Amino acid sequence: MDEKALRTALLAAQYELKAKQARAVIVLVNGVEAAGKGETVKRLSEWMDSRHLLVESFGAPSKQEQQSPFYWRFWQKLPAKGQIALFFGNWYSELLNARVYKRLSRQAFAEKLAQAEDFEKLLQAEGILIVKLWFGLSAEQCQIRRQELANNPVLRWQVGQGIDWHKPKVFHRYLAAAQQLWQAQDQSPHHWHMIDGWQAKERDLSAARIVLQTLQQALVPHTSGVETALAPMLTPSLLQTLDCNADLNKKEYQHLLAEQQAQFAHWFRHKKMDKRSLVVVFEGMDAAGKGGAIRRLTAALDPREYHVMQVSAPSTQQRLLPYLHRFWQKIPSRGQCAIFDRSWYGRVLVERVDGHCPRSDWSRAYAEINQFEAELVAKGIVVVKFWLAIDKDIQLGRFQERERIPFKRFKITPDDWHNREHWDDYIIAGSEAIERTHHPERPWLIIPANNKYHARVHVLTALNKVLADICQS
Repeated sequence: MDEKALRTALLAAQYELKAKQARAVIVLVNGVEAAGKGETVKRLSEWMDSRHLLVESFGAPSKQEQQSPFYWRFWQKLPAKGQIALFFGNWYSELLNARVYKRLSRQAFAEKLAQAEDFEKLLQAEGILIVKLWFGLSAEQCQIRRQELANNPVLRWQVGQGIDWHKPKVFHRYLAAAQQLWQAQDQSPHHWHMIDGWQAKERDLSAARIVLQTLQQALVPHTSGVETALAPMLTPSLLQTLDCNADLNKKEYQHLLAEQQAQFAHWFRHKKMDKRSLVVVFEGMDAAGKGGAIRRLTAALDPREYHVMQVSAPSTQQRLLPYLHRFWQKIPSRGQCAIFDRSWYGRVLVERVDGHCPRSDWSRAYAEINQFEAELVAKGIVVVKFWLAIDKDIQLGRFQERERIPFKRFKITPDDWHNREHWDDYIIAGSEAIERTHHPERPWLIIPANNKYHARVHVLTALNKVLADICQS
């Protein structure tokens, strides 16, 4: 295909992708210095409609990015279905630089590459196609090209970006790390496409052909993958057999509530929490008292220290992105608390029960959720998850009260009654979610909530214990 035909085909595929919104495409641009990465991306921007082409350059992480999980900044820039993004300085650039300068051992580098594969598998499963372009030059060619750039007043700024390319030892260490990367992913669906960066015209055409092939693949509607095999449940009736009764009278409640709120205010502001943040998740049946428990929790905090996310069905725009995207956008910075009134567990609860996603999607979500939460914990974010458990007759009484009292009527909707009809399905789904995603470092805490007073105090007491264990260690 000659240049004119290639340009025509690229534009046609780009517009068809935008119209169909079947999938998104990410083009990873990596390689050695002076191999023409920027020139090729510029050429692609000229040959395609640049208004609908997202070009992202990830330089050295900012202070906020350094304090956030590694993939946080990449989640912020993911393209929606129908979009194409070209990523300079992506996750592989950071990992390669760390390996070259020995901040990562060979084994640690291999582990990071495996994590990158997991990240890409998640994106692929959510409808994002990833194509990887590696622009190469020999050591001699790199030095010749660097000298040409250095002698050009307009382009000399490109020399010396990130790595000491002028040092032969560094160049060869970089190639050794790159070879480990290529070998690790040689059999992967996300393998690397090698592009010779020496001949500019052929370089641009080669890259454009690969991008076109990927766009044409992206026009095929995304289908759910193979169902994930799950281990048998150890406690399938966990929530079914739970005793939700625990009494606490109003007088005791008022005393204990004030005591536990003071404890929470203390532990949250402890010096050991200065470099941490807190994520608190509330799940449970409708009318279990999540909102009341959250209000008693936030009463101990300054409004500038927390934000509450009331999670509902995703918007039309959110559906064009991976389901975890909207939650990655709400991860708290250091010293902050994020409280989720319902959460990412919607994928394995309401979406599962109501059939909003196929079994293949929710069955793989347990591993994706575990991966997501593990990334948060690894960066010092404290993750605590509460399931507020009530009996079915208690729920009915609270529904009827909400319908009867005018100022509570806003709390009851047809969706609540619909969900009640699927009570048993939610109990099964909740039990499975708890078992498959509980971990000592990001625990599920089940709160008997038939008595609201007891539930509110129990939430604070349990959260205080988690924070105290961290601060006193």
